Order: sequence, then C-alpha cells, then structure tokens
Amino acid sequence: MLPPLLKLLRGIHSLWSPSVFQMLPGEIKAAMSMSDVEQSSLLGGGNPKLSKGALTFVDGSQFDMNKEGYIKPNEADIQNWLKGIRDSGYNVLGLSTTIGDPFFKCIDIDFVSLTLIENIQSMEFRHTRLLVHSILILLIKSCPLDMWEVWLERLLHPLFIHCQQALSCSWSSLLHEGRAKVPDNHGILTGSDLKVEVMEETLLRDLTREICSLLSTIASPGLNASLPSLEHAGHVGRADTSSLKDLDAFASSSMVNFLLKHKSLAIPVLQISLEAFSWTDSEAVTKVCAFSAAVVLLAIFTNNVDLMEYVSRDLFSAVIQGLALESNAVISADLVSLSRDIFIYLCNRDPGPWKILLSLPCISPNDLHAFEEALTKTASPKEQKQLMKSFLLLATGNNLKALAAQKCVNIITNVTDKHSIFH
Repeated sequence: MLPPLLKLLRGIHSLWSPSVFQMLPGEIKAAMSMSDVEQSSLLGGGNPKLSKGALTFVDGSQFDMNKEGYIKPNEADIQNWLKGIRDSGYNVLGLSTTIGDPFFKCIDIDFVSLTLIENIQSMEFRHTRLLVHSILILLIKSCPLDMWEVWLERLLHPLFIHCQQALSCSWSSLLHEGRAKVPDNHGILTGSDLKVEVMEETLLRDLTREICSLLSTIASPGLNASLPSLEHAGHVGRADTSSLKDLDAFASSSMVNFLLKHKSLAIPVLQISLEAFSWTDSEAVTKVCAFSAAVVLLAIFTNNVDLMEYVSRDLFSAVIQGLALESNAVISADLVSLSRDIFIYLCNRDPGPWKILLSLPCISPNDLHAFEEALTKTASPKEQKQLMKSFLLLATGNNLKALAAQKCVNIITNVTDKHSIFH
C-alpha cells in the first residue's frame, strides 16, 4: 500500500512547485487555495465572508470567484480530494513508521525522501506544519538507533535548512514591518486586509511551534539515554576538565549528540534555537528550551570547543535577550535556569559569559565578582537561580520584561518591543 501512496503524495506535492503550478488551469489553481473552513480556523473560528472578486496567485494569474465568494462545486470537489489525500496519506505514513524495524528496513529511503522533501521549498507553511506533525515527529520517535545515519540526515537536513531561512525571513518581517511573509498565498486575497494579516501570523506561529516541537522531540529523554545529568558535574560546576569526554562518547544513544556531530544538521538547528528566543512566542520558546538544555549538557560534559563557545557566547546572549521580551514571562524560570547552568558550569572554561554580563548597562566588574562569590556560597540550585534572576534585573536596570512581568503574567501573542538591552 505504501509505494502507491508515496507516488500519489509526491505528485500532489509537485503541484505547488513553480514549474508545475504555472502550467495548471485556473480550476486546479482555485482548488489549491485554502478552503473557507481552513481560513475560518486560522481566524479563530466563525464563518468569515470572503471578499468577492478575483483571487491573485503567486504567478500573477487571477481566478474569478462566484458571486457567493466561494469556489465552484467542481473546484470544491478537487479541493476536498487534495486535502483528504494529503491528510489521510500523512496519517497513514506517520502511523506506519511506528512499527519500527519493518518500516525502516523495508521502505526505500530514497523514495521516501523524494516524496516528502523534494518540493519542501515550494510547500506552504500549513502543509509543512502538517508534514512535521503527522509524519516526521513520529518518524523521529520510531527510527531505530542503527538507522539514524541512513534516515535522519536525508530527511532533516533539507527541512531544517528551508525552515530556518523561511522562519527567519517571516519573523523578521513580522517584527520589523508588522506583517508576516508566508508562502501560503494560494487563495489569500492580496492587499493589507486585517484578516489576511491575522491568517499570515497564525500560519507563521503554527509552523514555528511545530518545528520547535520537533526539536523538543529530538531532545526527549527517551532518545537521549546516554546524556548525564548536572548532578554529575560537581559543586558549583568547577568540574575537573580532565574528565571531559569527546562528543563521540555520547553517540551510543543521544539524538541531540547525533545532530551536533553532523554539521549539515547542527548549523540550521542551532540557528533556529537561537532566533526562537526573540520570536515573541512563548509556546515555541518553551519547546526550544528543552532542546537548548540538552545542548548545554553536552557542552558541559564534553571537550568540544566549538560547542562550548556556541553555548557560552551565542546561546547565553540569546537567552538573556529572550528575557527582555514580555511574551517570555511564562517561561522566564526556564530561561533563568539555562543562564544559571551556562554561567556556573562554563564560565571557568570560556570568557563568554563574563563578557556578556559585563556588557549589560548597569554592571561593574566588582558587581560581577560579588555575584560569583555569592554563587560559590550555596550549592542549592534554587538559591543560585534566584541569585541569577536578581543579578540580571540589577544588571539591566530592571529592563528584563519577562522577569518584571512575572507577578502579572499575561501570555502575549502580539508583537512586542524588539530593542536589545545590550550595547
């Protein structure tokens, strides 16, 4: 059953590729648009009345809607068929991965890769989100350890490269121009209509959260059995550096380690996890925190210089910047915990955390020395986190909105202040 299904899905995916789409008749193009039910869902329910007139597609062609504002019955049938095949096909394929070895050792990875990833750059956000949710997360959970090398890089590398670029571009547009740029413009009316802007932002947030869910899955305990805990790192993190191990020491059963060992995967994923802290979406940040925590563990327990520098400099800076956003108030405790872990366990191996803290506007070297001394006087993680929180508020002149807003937390979904607290 699976080979014919894969062929069918590959054919459907190809319809959205520019070379195929430009040759399609208007009837098919109209059927590829979002249904009124899908658009209503993006708007939070209800039954929105679509504007009458012409739909403008990415290639500039137009399709006249009927007088009621909906696509014609025949086009609706095609639309329902396309959606039904995609939805049910993804579900069947995702569930098939859960049988484990028989699936991964009997199905041709080349065929699966062509079906799912060949046209990933032409996919709309709604379809990429469904692909990740219905297939790839289940595939990640079910892939046997001895098949990681064969399957994961082939499928995840193109996905992460594309999503990092697409999400970065769309979030930059939303945060700086007030409107997300998404590829889901089949059937979305042109112009600056508020409903269109809401749909675009919802599509962006939905895909962002799904990609971060994928990262959270990769970092889940069941896929990272060989990762140690911070309890093994020693008092106040002054671990004996002679006991540090090579990344390969954790290769036996750590998917995060597997990802970091493959630079083609690591580079886009680490960039996504950095940028996510500034994307004003607390749900996505919650999920990316789990992944970042696993990366921090590997930096603490290994002698990999590149990883240590990434965590001590780039990640530490991104986490503190994340605390400057009120939207992250609900996840501020996890962000403080991450910053505490990085400073305590890595500041003696890399100057990055010191330099970043000294760059904050209201701090002096003496203040930082006093802070570090206070940390050494307690072995309680809870007290250390409270010290880190108080220090960060002091060092930024109480400008960390996520911390300042804790007593009156509101989950913010709108765009917030993007200005960095750093010089």
